[in-house]
Formats: sequence, C-alpha cells, structure tokens
Amino acid sequence: GMPVLDFPISEDWHQLILYNDSELDQNFSVPISGNTAFGALGLSANAEYYLYDFWNNKFLGKTAGNVSVLQTVVAGEARMISVHKTEDFPQWISTNRHIMQGYVDLIGKPIWDEGSSQLSGISSVIAGEKYVLTIALNGYNPSSVYAKGVIVDIRVRKDNPQLAELSITSSKNQEVEWNISF
Repeated sequence: GMPVLDFPISEDWHQLILYNDSELDQNFSVPISGNTAFGALGLSANAEYYLYDFWNNKFLGKTAGNVSVLQTVVAGEARMISVHKTEDFPQWISTNRHIMQGYVDLIGKPIWDEGSSQLSGISSVIAGEKYVLTIALNGYNPSSVYAKGVIVDIRVRKDNPQLAELSITSSKNQEVEWNISF
C-alpha cells in the first residue's frame, strides 16, 4: 500500500507524510479540502496553502484549497510536507531542525505585529548546528533581525525571492528569542 498520514496541528497547519513502501515510483494525490474519512486533509476549499518538502528542503509552491496535493514519490521514500494556510503578512512555513518543521523546535510560535512590522518567535537551537527557519514574505521585505548571544542572519533566497531564511548559530543549546523587522 501507499500510506498517507495527516497530522493536523491547527486548522491552518497540517504535516502530511507520503510514504512509498513499494518497489516502484508512485503518484500520490491528496485532496486539500473535503472529507477526511475519504483521505482528504479537511482544510478550507476557499483558502490558499503553502507546501514545503522537509527532506528535499524544497518549496513546493502555493496551491488553492480546492485542489489536490500531487507528488511523485520514489520507491522507499518518505516525504514530509508542511501545509500552511497563506497569510497577508510574513509567515514561517518550515524549519530545518526537525521533520515536524516547527512543531518541536518553535517553542514560541512566530507572531506578526502589524504596528511595528515585526515577526518574532522563540526557537530551540542546538549547539553548533545551523538552525534555519523558512519564511514566506507575502510581499514584504526583511530589513533586519535581532537575537541575543547568537550569530543570526536573515536573507532573501536567491532561488526564490518570495522566500527568506532566518539562520541562527549558537555555541550552546538554548532557547533563542528572535525578532525580524520588515
């Protein structure tokens, strides 16, 4: 069989696991909206969603809620896809720290402050490992980032100017409060 596992974290964020345990490449088609009893994710048909592939560190783009996630998965591969409802402001859509892409490591989920045009959050960072959080810019441009006691950087991705990466490197295991200005 071809297991599809859906892990709903909130009504706007699901983690989708596609596992091809066969000897051949397989095409998966998972409806974003619709009845979960019939294999759909049960998200809103009227919204749009960002898809991010963890293992391949690949942005799969934006999709309407009334279509299906279509993926060809090679034999023996497990694909972990983060599904986030799109917002009108900068939003995080993935992290490189854990396959759950923020569920474990983002201990303070990022919050957008419209008044100051700032996105802030708290990340659990491991000593000596570069922590990367991927942000969908949604029309905004990052101007600076602040975090205490770590090496921190924000840059727009060359391969896709709709995305930016916040990177944090720490000499010790710690919870890092970060703040990005736009």
